[in-house]
Amino acid sequence: MEQAYLAIEGGGSRARAVLEHRGRLSARIESTGINPWDIGFAAFPRRLSGLVAPLLAGLPRQPVALSACCAVAGLGSEFLSSWSAPRIKRILSRYGAVRRLEVMSDLGALVETCLAERDGLVLIAGTGSVCVGVRHAGAGARSVQVGGRGGALDRGSGYWIGLKVLGHARRVRDRSAPASRTLMLVARRLGVPPQEVAADLARRRRDEIAGLVPDVLEAYLEGDRFARTVVEQAVLHLAHAAAEAKTRGKLRGRFEIHLAGGLFASPIVWDLFRRRVRRAAPLAIVRRAPEPLLGALRIAKSL
Repeated sequence: MEQAYLAIEGGGSRARAVLEHRGRLSARIESTGINPWDIGFAAFPRRLSGLVAPLLAGLPRQPVALSACCAVAGLGSEFLSSWSAPRIKRILSRYGAVRRLEVMSDLGALVETCLAERDGLVLIAGTGSVCVGVRHAGAGARSVQVGGRGGALDRGSGYWIGLKVLGHARRVRDRSAPASRTLMLVARRLGVPPQEVAADLARRRRDEIAGLVPDVLEAYLEGDRFARTVVEQAVLHLAHAAAEAKTRGKLRGRFEIHLAGGLFASPIVWDLFRRRVRRAAPLAIVRRAPEPLLGALRIAKSL
């Protein structure tokens, strides 16, 4: 029976999938976020099916043994892993025999890819934020997690930044704060007057509020005081999360910090974070994490 390998990776704002069959890698498919806590449990199977169908529909009609890794934010808990696994299998079985399926969080896939054999940190800052530290000692590995609690509790995340914009918009509406370049850019994105931004954002989903980050970063480059304050606070929170994971994980000397997520795609956030790390942990090596989707594919091929 022929073998095929499917990788699915997603967070609160974006999801991706790729298929390897007969030694060839398909073009990746992208869609909006797939985290069930954001889109709703009922929508998760529909969103997942729409993501993978264009890939799997091209498989040959003869039986294909499919190994898959589904690395999606929110699926790291035992409850959601157990809840989602049969639903994922049901979708995949339409296209072939599901030989193996691994369900995990996007963070879990990155940790397994980056820190399976070495000490260090993985820090994700996208819609949410979370940091994991791993220290190998003897025959085992000890890991600690900081953040990843969801909502506004993930300080420094895209959603946290978006909530700061919402609070600022309310103060401007109530005339307790002056308008800012950030607010003008957000109003343009939403297609509403600045005074209506707060009311508009109050109806938005978490991923849509996190989607305001590009406007904040643009305003930062233009010297907007509000944007500069929020971005620098966000980086400070992310640096504190890394420092806490380092301390609790008992990491010392030379270790790696792998950065992932949409916020670190910004040169502004990347440079600010590296400067802070250089002062606090001068021997640490800051790297861009490998693409989570390819990490999930490696896991699928190892099943």
